Amino acid sequence: MGYMLVFCMLSTFFSMRASGGALSSSSSSNNVHGIGEVFNVMMEGAVGDGRTDDGEAFQRAWLHACRIPSAVVLVPAGRKFSLRPIVFAGPCASKLQLKVEGTIVAMEGPGSGTGDHKAWLEFKNLRDFALVGNGVINGKGRRWWSQVCRPTMKRCNPGSKEPPNGLVFQNCVNVRVSNLRIRDSPKFHLTFTNCDGVRATGLLITAPRNSPNTDGIHLKDCQNVFILNCRIRTGDDCVSIQTGSSLVLIEDIECGPGHGISVGSLGKSRSKACVWGIKVDRATFDRTTNGFRIKSWQGGSGHAHGIMFLNAKMNKVEKPVVIDQYYCDSATPCANETSAVAISEIIIANITGRSSSMMAVDIKCSEHVPCRNVVLQNITVTTESNKDKSTADISCWNAYGFITNITSPMSCSLKPEPAGTGLFDPYRNPTRPLGC
Repeated sequence: MGYMLVFCMLSTFFSMRASGGALSSSSSSNNVHGIGEVFNVMMEGAVGDGRTDDGEAFQRAWLHACRIPSAVVLVPAGRKFSLRPIVFAGPCASKLQLKVEGTIVAMEGPGSGTGDHKAWLEFKNLRDFALVGNGVINGKGRRWWSQVCRPTMKRCNPGSKEPPNGLVFQNCVNVRVSNLRIRDSPKFHLTFTNCDGVRATGLLITAPRNSPNTDGIHLKDCQNVFILNCRIRTGDDCVSIQTGSSLVLIEDIECGPGHGISVGSLGKSRSKACVWGIKVDRATFDRTTNGFRIKSWQGGSGHAHGIMFLNAKMNKVEKPVVIDQYYCDSATPCANETSAVAISEIIIANITGRSSSMMAVDIKCSEHVPCRNVVLQNITVTTESNKDKSTADISCWNAYGFITNITSPMSCSLKPEPAGTGLFDPYRNPTRPLGC
């Protein structure tokens, strides 16, 4: 069948990209010794007592290393370095590395300087850069979370300042973030914007379940992204994939608590959104509100296309799979619209585990722009609430495609695709889908 062809082609494409390609050949080694000159921030005047602002010492070390190929800025173990919002800017010589073995914390109290910044640690205009190590980066976000004002909150101070994001990579090419523990960011923990070639591996990202907007990894306008072997336990999305993102591979990720892995929301305020070529494989969700989710606002335009959710295990997940073209994160109801972000070529296969509700799959597509080529295969999710562990429901509305090997009770009737319509491989000719 057509869906099997695209399944095999996408899997082969991502396997080749993950095991080779430009990223692996140009990323610098984790080994400090033998790869260039090392600039220890302690030698540049850092105190490392967790209270003193060490920003100037970090900047001096960065400026020295930026001029030298294969240089390392070293944050040594056994020390705690306090930083105000800081920008590590390029362009720099190739294969620059910031190696964090100690702890970096956000400054607190008067003069911390975070109030008017959109980012705490910002990396911009870099190529062949690696942020690595076995250390900790702590955003000290607790002082922000009680001030956050979200649209759905009934009691909210609209004058509150927006918290800064934690680590932000902007306009970067071929960057790697590996093996760090990143925790308690005021807002998103790790953000990539307008980046080409991203590799995030072996990360532990944590924040309390009730911390607002603390997404683990947030992507916008990025391509060629690999998120591998990460554990993300926050108060919001484990991974959020926003408009302009394409060719994203997520493998072997543990997610929970939080809101799951989300494509979107897309199309807010009648905007145009394009996301394509997304594969999530071997994910585990533990007590999340969602597992996989595609969400878009009414009134938008563009296309979410070529998305695969495969081989997932669910443990007490409220809604394991969601496709929602009626998303509305607003204190007041959203108006009905005739336009929508198109959603097509979606494969959801090999999903097992337990739902904390009666729902396993919930698909709600636009009356005017229905979802196309949706494939559901091998989904067996039981309900946590029933003593007999009966299978959870699969619900679909206004979607085209087909179902194979499903044993769940279904209020789902995927409409058959017109004759001659079939899934196709967006990587054979990797261009943007129609409408983008």
